[in-house]
Amino acid sequence: MKCSRKNILLPNVTYVRNTQKEFEYDASLPEFLPNINRPVKVDAKAIPESVIVNDGKIEILGKIIYCFLYVSDYMDSLKYTEYEDSFSIQSEITDATKNSIVSPLITCAGLSCKMLNPRKFILKSKFDISYTINNLKQYSIIDEKSEGCFFKTDTIKCFTKIPIIEREFCFTDKYDIGDSFKPINEIISKNIYISPSEYSTGDGYINIKASANIKMLCISDEKSSEIFCVTRNIPLTFIIEDSEISSDSICSIDIIPASVTTDVGIDAYGENKTINIKLCVKASVHCYNPEIITIASDVFSPNSSNIQKQADLQFNKLIDTEKKMFTIEKLLETSETEFSKIYETSATLNITKSEIADKETIFNGTAVVSILGETNNGIDLFDIMVDFSERLPAIDITDIQIKPIEIFATAVGNSNIALKIISSAEYLKSINESRYAVESCEFTDIPVESNAPVLLIYYSELNDDLWTIAKKYGIAPEYLKTKNPNRFDGDKITDNNLIVIPRRV
Repeated sequence: MKCSRKNILLPNVTYVRNTQKEFEYDASLPEFLPNINRPVKVDAKAIPESVIVNDGKIEILGKIIYCFLYVSDYMDSLKYTEYEDSFSIQSEITDATKNSIVSPLITCAGLSCKMLNPRKFILKSKFDISYTINNLKQYSIIDEKSEGCFFKTDTIKCFTKIPIIEREFCFTDKYDIGDSFKPINEIISKNIYISPSEYSTGDGYINIKASANIKMLCISDEKSSEIFCVTRNIPLTFIIEDSEISSDSICSIDIIPASVTTDVGIDAYGENKTINIKLCVKASVHCYNPEIITIASDVFSPNSSNIQKQADLQFNKLIDTEKKMFTIEKLLETSETEFSKIYETSATLNITKSEIADKETIFNGTAVVSILGETNNGIDLFDIMVDFSERLPAIDITDIQIKPIEIFATAVGNSNIALKIISSAEYLKSINESRYAVESCEFTDIPVESNAPVLLIYYSELNDDLWTIAKKYGIAPEYLKTKNPNRFDGDKITDNNLIVIPRRV
């Protein structure tokens, strides 16, 4: 006889910390801006827009937004402009196939600015690129529903990733700064920090809640030219509909700013104290749906012997998405630079190393911190790299993302700054598991002895259960159980180890 077969698909996750990529951009000032006296600050962020996956190759297409802050030759005033450049990143990854679901993570690892003249300069950026690759590995095994055989079954509980869902949402806000600040002449620059998100799912939708903390660097009227920072928190609430989302889905959400525009308006008293904000964010939703797969771990057929080949089924089992808040604190020495006032602080967090110890994952990283303020040399920027280390209460983690949520910097004494970065780590907690299933089986018929006894008495051994006895004597498990009432508790043998074996027919 021959059993029928079936194919099953099991999740397999690979995390690849791949490479660095450098970019160069030739920039020139827009005509309406005054000449550059000296550069102050350069930022860059890469926004992936599409991911193309072929066998062994991944290509990311997107844009880089460069932010350039400088002191102009017009009354030494601060000026700001942005540049946008497209990019393509190609990587060779052996685990990638055309059916893979790939999540790239791109973080800025370095920036430089080379001045050519008072209106032209070259921006160089370096980015770290890593990938989380979700595959479904196919196994061909014996179908546990095959006729003429009895099967011992096992179940695999796992989560399968659905295609990434991406949407863009825009939010508007009107903010009256009140009497705390002077009237605004110009908003120079903006920094945006997105909080960790919360979500709930139902059949066909996900409800997401987060918030955006926007820090706006402003200049008052030209007479005083006072620089100050205005902070506004905007709630982000939206619903995404997709037929593949279910109430049992486990999801992680990545929200990044796509664009922000601001303009200054007049309040009820005729002063420039109203800020109109339009913020657009891009939400990437990664959802995993539960699956229960039944497999045959053993098989027999009455009046037959068999030789089995077992398949080792390897898969990644997602447990949950996790978040952990942590704080980076350090007293910075600014050497000969003395800050009388701090206007703005920004930071980029990067993971440099991770290891497992004492049933925890320990990751080390660097925070690249930029502090803009009034110094003994005028308006200046202080850059420093701060090392940090954090522990996560999980061993098998993938797709970890860390980001700053809120940053505090306070001048202490003549040349010290107290730095505090409230940060979050979001990651997937999973374990690698394996199961054994019957991959193939060859049966050989055993003739039935015509003079065999109608009943046998069998004294069970220590490791016997319903399945092992049924297989040993080629009897249907449920039939054996019926002929031995009160001797089995489920599949286990009770204290009475005397088992009646009916004759095979």
